[in-house]
Amino acid sequence: GVSGEFQSEIRVRTLNRVGLLADVAGRISATFSNIRHVSVESADDESMLLFRLNVRDRRHLAQVMRSIRTNPEVVRVSRTPA
Repeated sequence: GVSGEFQSEIRVRTLNRVGLLADVAGRISATFSNIRHVSVESADDESMLLFRLNVRDRRHLAQVMRSIRTNPEVVRVSRTPA
């Protein structure tokens, strides 16, 4: 990756609707974070999105998470333990 970046993983619990993965990915891209990997598990009315991202520092990661939380269909955003 680019010098000075590190990988971080976040979990995003959302309501289950068509297009939500694209919306969340767009919010991540808008903060200039690169998505390295994504996995999705869907239940009846909720989805769990797991993203592996490149971020510059903790402040950048916090900015990414804040951006995702602005979607009203996002239930929870959390960093996964390293």
